[in-house]
Amino acid sequence: MRDVPLMIHSLGLARISSAAFVGVAAWSCAASPPPSSGSNDADVAPGMEREAAADTSTIDASSHDSGMAAIDSPDEASGLVNDANGNGEDAAKRDGASNNGDGEAGVALGCSSLPFCDDFEKETTGGPPDPSVWTVTTGCGMTDPTSTVTVDGTQSNSGKKSIKVVGGTNTCGPLLTNTTAFASLGDTVYGRFFARFTSGMPMQHTALLVLGLSADAGVAQNPSNGLQLTGQSQVLVWNWHDTTLPNIDTQGTSQSVDPPLAPQWVCIEFETSATTGAIAAWVDGSQIAGLTFDPTTTTLQPGANNTWSSGHPTPLRPASISFGWVSYGGGTNTVWFDDVALSGSRIGCTP
Repeated sequence: MRDVPLMIHSLGLARISSAAFVGVAAWSCAASPPPSSGSNDADVAPGMEREAAADTSTIDASSHDSGMAAIDSPDEASGLVNDANGNGEDAAKRDGASNNGDGEAGVALGCSSLPFCDDFEKETTGGPPDPSVWTVTTGCGMTDPTSTVTVDGTQSNSGKKSIKVVGGTNTCGPLLTNTTAFASLGDTVYGRFFARFTSGMPMQHTALLVLGLSADAGVAQNPSNGLQLTGQSQVLVWNWHDTTLPNIDTQGTSQSVDPPLAPQWVCIEFETSATTGAIAAWVDGSQIAGLTFDPTTTTLQPGANNTWSSGHPTPLRPASISFGWVSYGGGTNTVWFDDVALSGSRIGCTP
């Protein structure tokens, strides 16, 4: 993969200084991360606050004012980007087909052609997700009645229902986990889910997606032990046992993004390859440069991706997938998840 330009909104991301970042708590069950030449310290520069995102403004993946550190075009992403329907779909148009609590519900996304897909439409409102598909636990294996996972009928990206997660307390928070979906998938896996965030990504290490890896098979397991897509330093970060992509410093975090907040539903996609070790992520159709790395083609950038380059998981082969809000140092949130899907090719954000 050759170097690609970044689109960074001047106010869309909080600046991160090189002062000591003390908010990230170490995983209780993870081994110490390998040393790196890049800094993993960060703080928020005084006076730089998170941009308000309480409206339904559209993210335009082609605009330099998108607020995202994004790869400029799919053609720039080497083999990581496949064609998909609705790549770069207009977020406002998608929100028009969602249930935002006003009693109106949109059309459910199609699941029939996908190896794994759950729109939660068959579950009972107020109850748990389907126990034949999902197992609900707390991320650190502890019980907390304030952390909940329930089927919700007041918010949805499509159809009438979604999963509502209330989490992020001193007992880490809840996860819903599936351990069977990857059996029918090959070495390259694409995932897609929609999320609705009440609060933005915190400074503290907090996981919203966990991919349980075969690389962790010999490690003492708990549900949150694996490759995490986290909220950390106020942006999205890949984190595997405290080895992060991007690096947790100014150069690294400037290449990622803090997703829009409710009432907007955000489409998040990812790719992992056990063959090449490549990893990628998209937010509302825009590929995020700081969350993309291919060991065979990506140029090493000290301060941005060198930590991941020297310590990424091998093989990058998921065996389970979990969603929730697991906090290791504070940072509560209420998050809705909907239209969760996995496939051997890129799914995109439309039916």
